[in-house]
Amino acid sequence: MAQASTAPPFQTGPSGWRRLISWSLFLLILGALVVFIVHAILSWRAKGERTPMSTSQGHAVEAVQGQPVAFVEVPEQDVIHAVDAQGVILSSRDEHRLLAPDLPRILSPFPPRGQTGQAWGVAEVETAIAVAVFLREDWSKLGLRHIRIDASGVVTEIRLVTSGGSEVLWCDFSGRGEDATPEEKRLRLLKYVSEYGSLDAPAGPYLFDPRSADSLLRTRRDR
Repeated sequence: MAQASTAPPFQTGPSGWRRLISWSLFLLILGALVVFIVHAILSWRAKGERTPMSTSQGHAVEAVQGQPVAFVEVPEQDVIHAVDAQGVILSSRDEHRLLAPDLPRILSPFPPRGQTGQAWGVAEVETAIAVAVFLREDWSKLGLRHIRIDASGVVTEIRLVTSGGSEVLWCDFSGRGEDATPEEKRLRLLKYVSEYGSLDAPAGPYLFDPRSADSLLRTRRDR
């Protein structure tokens, strides 16, 4: 009586190894594709949070929502808030002081129109914030102490104030166009510092006006 034959034990032949290698390569390619897609999605989302910001004064800055870029202070009301590049109020100064103690300070006569999490709501303040972001890499080189929004005269102005008391009339809100671009004004101030050592030298304090077509104007001012 013939006995039923039993199946031989499984052995990996050449074709089995080829299938195993093919599946391994497929899984590796699939994993790499998944990692690439996830990275692309995260990069796209991060890029979406960074939006260009342009003000009426022509300052184009890369805005990062939710990141503090300056402190805005209203001295008459004892109000100080950290703001981001969009002018959104983030918190009181004390909550950010330990994390960002060297943020530029903006003195404003205009209190915020919004609450925490909302925009400051004043065009002059938003422009001053854009100026602070625009000059952030040169803040120390120019020896700046703060930015002041000056509404004491007929026209509201934004002035840069140095540690030695010199002031730079950066822009105003008269509605008249300027001959110099923000970049030209920045380079003129940096050139003066490279030649004299600071905006307060050689015998300041001075009042600078970098807005003319081809020069940096300088006059003495009283202490």
